[in-house]
Amino acid sequence: MTNSTGASLDGLISEGVSPWWDGLDRRGIDSGWFASMVGTKGVSGATADQRALLRALGEDVGLGPYRDQLADLARQGASPEDAVIALAAGDGRAAGDALYEVFTHSDGQDGYVSVDVPAAAVRDPRGAVPAALRATAELARPNVMVKLPATELGLAAMRACLARGIGVHATEVYSPARYRQAVDAYFDGLAAASGGGLRVGAWSPPPPRPPGSAWPRSRRWSRCRSGGSTRRSTPGS
Repeated sequence: MTNSTGASLDGLISEGVSPWWDGLDRRGIDSGWFASMVGTKGVSGATADQRALLRALGEDVGLGPYRDQLADLARQGASPEDAVIALAAGDGRAAGDALYEVFTHSDGQDGYVSVDVPAAAVRDPRGAVPAALRATAELARPNVMVKLPATELGLAAMRACLARGIGVHATEVYSPARYRQAVDAYFDGLAAASGGGLRVGAWSPPPPRPPGSAWPRSRRWSRCRSGGSTRRSTPGS
């Protein structure tokens, strides 16, 4: 990151935006670079997605940090799919640890890492909850949410996950109409969670924000990055 980019982040943060790093991989984690970005530049969240992982694995320099874990997985006879899930979970845990102080100091407003669920689970809302539960169990961190697109099927998956107390990061919120649908899905999921006996205030993320907007910090809601991706974390109870 250049000095000018750091200055740009300062300006965004002063306007109430919480910057996230999109597509984090293990090089940035193991080198201490990401922890430095969190500690000195105000980065307050990250996505640890499989696309970034596969891109890193396709490069000699990117493959290096994964070699030992890949060797262990090969000895265990892991399938390629299970190996990718395990590698991504390792990245997610490390990112969650780097962000944990932000998570605790912000009273759960910031400091989240967002992880993928298999695309097939999004296409079948009945499979979204087991897939999301597996993803969060693999990471075993409190500051984790699952990434779901705000498509018609994704909105149904969002409702189902929220109803089970699983934090959701809504993506592909590109228009006011889609934003309204995402907010409706969010509140439907929270209502179902509350009706099922869950203490909603203890974990519920705030609704997604309109594209291109930024909530003030006094709202105690998380902010989002650009590119149609809305970050959603936990408001204070």
